[in-house]
Amino acid sequence: MAGSDWLRVVGYLVVTGLVLRAALLDRRRSKTGDAAGPTFWIATVGALITLTIGRIGGLGPALADLARARALESQWYATRRPVQVGIVVAVALIFLAIVVVTIWRVPTDRRRYFALSLAVLTLVTYAAIRLVSLHGVDTMLYHRELWSIRVGTWLELVLLSVAGLVAAAHPIAPDEPSNTATTTAAPRPAPAHDGPATPLGSTMRR
Repeated sequence: MAGSDWLRVVGYLVVTGLVLRAALLDRRRSKTGDAAGPTFWIATVGALITLTIGRIGGLGPALADLARARALESQWYATRRPVQVGIVVAVALIFLAIVVVTIWRVPTDRRRYFALSLAVLTLVTYAAIRLVSLHGVDTMLYHRELWSIRVGTWLELVLLSVAGLVAAAHPIAPDEPSNTATTTAAPRPAPAHDGPATPLGSTMRR
């Protein structure tokens, strides 16, 4: 595995660790029964672990080679481009639809998950588009270099850096407000009078 590949593996591991840390802090302080919390954290960590395993084992190129071999056997390799373009467009539209629905429908008290979910979703979308192995995308990612490093490597490192920063700065759930009833001092009763009030002058002798 090349040095840049190991660097990306380390990046995925660091991001996964930061997400786990944010999850523990969030669940430790959340005492309001937030149902979206556990589901979100399980899905996020699961996606990152899958991406990490795929990067370590080189599953992306292996799956792309397998699909290429199947296309050659089925004799539609020469006409694969429209199918690949359709898949890439579908992946991009699904990504945009998820973002729009999240912004539109997610309640305000769940918005703290949006930034991190967007960062991880972008990583997943990027991996899915790479997996399609569209010729134009492959040319840009794998055959163009910036400072002797492939553009695809730079892009993935940038996405990992953003995800790591977002995970490190993820706002944790607020503490549950105290249910202790506040007591107020009872008003002091007015002094009782033994009899009707009399003018001061009536008690004086003439």
